[in-house]
Amino acid sequence: MQDGRVFYYDRFDEIKSLQIRRVKLEQDTASSIAKGDHVLIDYNRSGAPLLEITSEAEIDHPEDGKHVIREIQSLMRVLKISEANTDEGQMRVDVNTSIYNENFSGPRINVK
Repeated sequence: MQDGRVFYYDRFDEIKSLQIRRVKLEQDTASSIAKGDHVLIDYNRSGAPLLEITSEAEIDHPEDGKHVIREIQSLMRVLKISEANTDEGQMRVDVNTSIYNENFSGPRINVK
């Protein structure tokens, strides 16, 4: 899927929308853990289905981010895609922050 929208109520209880750039199905990979001079590999979640949703950078306040994530979580449950319980690892959220200063002529800085 490409170019969709999620509608949500923002921190002022006004309806907003967030543009979804893409949704794709992937498989979770193994994770590596460094322990001293050894690296351990955890295959516990390897191969598990993973739905990745990528949005445009339109959220400008942490509270609005929380509201849109709750709306996506609700959609996952209503559509019976997942229970989307974050405390059970069924839903994870990664945030990429873009820092821009109009007085600085260098490139935009992204923090992941």
